[in-house]
Amino acid sequence: MVLRNLALYALLCLPVMAQATNPLVGAWERISLMRGTTEGQPPAAPEFLIISADGYYCESELPDGRDKVSKPLDQMTKEELVARYSRTAASWGTYTIAGNVLNRRHIMDLNPSAEGSDQTRNFHFEGDILVLTAGGPGDAPAGGRGGSGRGGGPFAGGGRGGSGGGFQAGARGGSGGAGRGGGGGALVVRFKRMKQ
Repeated sequence: MVLRNLALYALLCLPVMAQATNPLVGAWERISLMRGTTEGQPPAAPEFLIISADGYYCESELPDGRDKVSKPLDQMTKEELVARYSRTAASWGTYTIAGNVLNRRHIMDLNPSAEGSDQTRNFHFEGDILVLTAGGPGDAPAGGRGGSGRGGGPFAGGGRGGSGGGFQAGARGGSGGAGRGGGGGALVVRFKRMKQ
């Protein structure tokens, strides 16, 4: 009886224990997106990233102020569709951590071409701020698949910026048109933990 109760207690405590040992677990809001000295947010919309204790994540970018159109998608013009989905991104999947390297596997993505791709970022903390990096000295090689890029993306290479996403050659592609030129250098993305 005591052993059964201890086993039940351990199972119930696993999510709490995982959160205590995994500092990435929680809900995060992206506050800065830099490629070298070029700021990428704005024009990129703020991103929201949720990392769960059970090895899953989800992320989304949805800009404020989009027009509300009640027309069905199949009746929209090309311009209306581009306006609706420009600067948006969403994905969910699994993640692993090895040392200070976070790797996310995109199981589902707003851009179907990114499904099955991996996105690798180094991470560290500056006080309470989560910092994801790629392309800097000592960083793990950035993973991910190339793609067409997201409309409004601020950097050459056209990848999308989710969770410190691409904006570089080799980054996973986004939905929409090619990214805007500019940038260069290491990717540095900062998140603040959202209040619970």
